[in-house]
Amino acid sequence: MLSKKCKNHVKKSGTTTIGHFKFAIYASALLFYAAIASLIHALMPRFFESTAARIVAKLYNERLKDHPNPEYRKLLKK
Repeated sequence: MLSKKCKNHVKKSGTTTIGHFKFAIYASALLFYAAIASLIHALMPRFFESTAARIVAKLYNERLKDHPNPEYRKLLKK
């Protein structure tokens, strides 16, 4: 059972609990890949030249750019 705080978060995100879960897992996997690619790139710059930047831009454009949660919009304007 989700707490009231969790339910409010999902509601502000404009999605369902399952939709939120799926996107969070998806974003987590992409960001984990970006972190590993960045680590390899730091040691060997010819590899994964723009992988992390592409992943961050993809997530921003897919979800954050027009996110319904006003708290996220405030963060993005800073």
